[in-house]
Amino acid sequence: MGFLFYVLTRQKKVALPCGVCRGKGFYICKLCNGNATLEWSPLFDPVAMNPCLCPTCDGNRVQRCLNCLGNGYS
Repeated sequence: MGFLFYVLTRQKKVALPCGVCRGKGFYICKLCNGNATLEWSPLFDPVAMNPCLCPTCDGNRVQRCLNCLGNGYS
């Protein structure tokens, strides 16, 4: 367990940061643009617009980087 921790910390120091998320491990949700909700209309009725929780980020407003899988480095 200790050896694995040592390897991961050393890899993080040496590895380059992810170019997509810039080393953060996450970015703003691309589906809801960070709003946490989507406007949804049943049966294409533009009069009644219902707010719906974003299925991609689950309302967290950010999503994990798929390029680095949330590690922050490539």
